[in-house]
Amino acid sequence: ATGIATYTNEEGTPQTLDLKGIVKNFETLTTVSVDNTAGTLTYVDEKGAETVLKLGDFVKAQETLTVLGYDKATNTLSYKDEKGVLNTIELGTGVISYDEKTNTITYTDAKGVSTPLVLNETSLVYNDKTNVLTYTNSKGTPQTVDLGALVSTNTTNELKLQGSSLTSTVNGKSSTVTLTEESLTSTKGVTSTSIAVGNGGGSTLKDVTLEIKPGENGQVMVTKGDKSTWVNQSEIVPTTTHTLVKKANTNGNTVISKVNDVSAEIDLVDNVANSLTADNKLITTVNGKSGGGIDLTPAIQSGQKTVTLTNGVNTAVTQNVVANNTEYKVNVSDDAIQAAQKTAVVAAGSGVTVDKVSDGNVTTYTVNANPASIALGGDVTGNADNTTISKIQGKVVEATNPVAGNVLVFENGKWVTKTPTVDVTNVTSGKALSSTDLDLSGESNTALLKAVTANIKTGAVTSDKILDGTIKPIDIADAGANQVLVTGANSKPTWIDQSALGNTVTADNGLTKTTNNIQLGGKLLKETTITQEGKKLEIATAASQFVISGLDKKKVQATDKNAGITDRLLAVGNDNVVKALKAAMPKFFYMPSIIIPTSLEQLNAPGAGKVTGDAFNNGTGTLNLYGRYVAQFGTTGTVLQPSSPGAPVLPVLPAGELHYYVTWFDQTVFETVAIDANGVMTYKVKSGADITVGSFMNIIFAVKEDPAN
Repeated sequence: ATGIATYTNEEGTPQTLDLKGIVKNFETLTTVSVDNTAGTLTYVDEKGAETVLKLGDFVKAQETLTVLGYDKATNTLSYKDEKGVLNTIELGTGVISYDEKTNTITYTDAKGVSTPLVLNETSLVYNDKTNVLTYTNSKGTPQTVDLGALVSTNTTNELKLQGSSLTSTVNGKSSTVTLTEESLTSTKGVTSTSIAVGNGGGSTLKDVTLEIKPGENGQVMVTKGDKSTWVNQSEIVPTTTHTLVKKANTNGNTVISKVNDVSAEIDLVDNVANSLTADNKLITTVNGKSGGGIDLTPAIQSGQKTVTLTNGVNTAVTQNVVANNTEYKVNVSDDAIQAAQKTAVVAAGSGVTVDKVSDGNVTTYTVNANPASIALGGDVTGNADNTTISKIQGKVVEATNPVAGNVLVFENGKWVTKTPTVDVTNVTSGKALSSTDLDLSGESNTALLKAVTANIKTGAVTSDKILDGTIKPIDIADAGANQVLVTGANSKPTWIDQSALGNTVTADNGLTKTTNNIQLGGKLLKETTITQEGKKLEIATAASQFVISGLDKKKVQATDKNAGITDRLLAVGNDNVVKALKAAMPKFFYMPSIIIPTSLEQLNAPGAGKVTGDAFNNGTGTLNLYGRYVAQFGTTGTVLQPSSPGAPVLPVLPAGELHYYVTWFDQTVFETVAIDANGVMTYKVKSGADITVGSFMNIIFAVKEDPAN
């Protein structure tokens, strides 16, 4: 009644299939029913054909790896599972029961002791998006049935429209609906470029174009009987030919019509005239026929610019409007201008004449000067074209026959020319010549016009200017005991304690100075080589490598039966401390042994080593190899992973410091194998592979040179 098919798997979990929803996606007139008692699924297609699927046979065909047997002679029940393990139950006297919810057979002996036997783990899943029914057997192998394709293959559908009745017949079963304008809506319609179509929009299910089918060349359409048809023109009237062309050199105004070789011509336009009315209407008259005219007033008015004239200073504006024309007059008041003008007089003077020319209201004045007529007075005398400096600031200049080297000197109340002389006695307020390095004699205090200091320039007295042997210990300043003469910060000699010399000595490149004590030890600033009996120990800076040369590189690490390892390996820790180790981490190592599960049952089996991230679904497995490596190496010393007394936990590297490799796998079992950078491996088991208890691979972990890579 609900169309729900329920399948209960071996774990007792019900799986439901909405068969109505499945069928509805493809065809509404097919049916699917399930008989739980008979274990069958019945499908009736559109033709009415019935197909019965025996789900028990379907499951049985896909699950053949388990055997249940009974030995009547010994009253023993035997069960061989998918792993090939034989389980036997001595029945004796007791009861066998089957729980279909858990898919379990239980034997209860005479003492009431129950022994359960769990049968196969299978699943039946329906995908309502793809309409595929998938059965997965206990091997994990999926078997699919495409119900959509099954329905589509077995469906026939006939659609018939008679009048307004639409009948659909699916597999022999019919259903009819009546079509009306209200029940049929469409965005399609009927259109035409040669036929007038009324109410064509939304009238069809598809866009339709109607056109008159053309007849043969030269035919005309007529009505015959109750329909239109094309006939030859000769059936109606004799054949008529007509051409219409423009006459040459008439600008297309003259047209020639030729009917059956008889020509006639006519001018299309005899005359054209344009006129403008008083109210600004432009009227065009063609062949005596006048048009309504176009009023140009709005166009003229909109294109005009406005001008405003106002009265100004000494001006007045008047206007006279005649029809659409406005006349403006600007009147200038001559009297007002004349009354407002300032008067100026240009008169002749000494050596200056003025010429005047008047032209209407314009008067031009020309002023002329005559240098010969202009006499100068004061320090400069004579006419303007021949001047003489007679005085300087009112004092007479007497310059009689000056010669080279003469200067103008003021004496006896006038300026005269003469050769200059200097009398020391006449020089007053003399300035001094002084020195702190030199002894000066004479009248040095008033010997110069300006004060001058003369000293020996610093650095001017050099050893080549000092006579050899003239400087003696007595010439050197006295100092205290145990002092030495050095050059100070001011570049001058100075005495300091002898012990202070140690402060000027520095130590670097592997040396450290404490007061005056220098010891080995410190930061290297450059590559340094220490040689010991010809063997070099090169200690380099941070930018270079540490090098020890001359070592014997032919021998392996030495061991002793009693002492153990006698040669140590030199290593540097994260704290940059150098230490000796008995052994080193290998460059690569094999992953701990594991069984690669090929089914979900094997993955979940006790002792299978399942860790977080492991999964198996539909033949595809995922194993966290790094997680299994951590689980085995990091938990030694337990009951399941015993170790010797006092043995520490095996070292475990971070996942990012390892590379992961699969160097071999059974290609008859696995279809694809891949590993990501975190050590998670995915693989796909080949369909039909014969596996009893998993499979094996060679897996190698390699230590990265640089963990960042």
